[in-house]
Amino acid sequence: MKQFPSTLGNCFFFGVILDLCRERVYINTMSIQYGTQPLDAILTELGITNSDLVRASTEQLTHKMVQKGRKGRRLTLHVRQKLLNALHNAQKENVFTLQDLFNYGP
Repeated sequence: MKQFPSTLGNCFFFGVILDLCRERVYINTMSIQYGTQPLDAILTELGITNSDLVRASTEQLTHKMVQKGRKGRRLTLHVRQKLLNALHNAQKENVFTLQDLFNYGP
């Protein structure tokens, strides 16, 4: 049986996955979770729901993006910027930065 190199190690071509590959996939998926973000507390304190944020957005922002942002799934910088812009559109009193909304970096 021929083996092909991959980013997960040498896995068999016909779908047989080595235990080593499974462990690496598990480790890679764990590093994208950061727990509940400050965004969640801010939205709760201001009384803004996910739907309010989506409605206030002038960009293509989905409920799924907002939910992932609140629960701590790692988001791209572009999506985090969309959330920040939508928050500024939803309320005008406070000015926030990305560091105020998320506890992980770029």
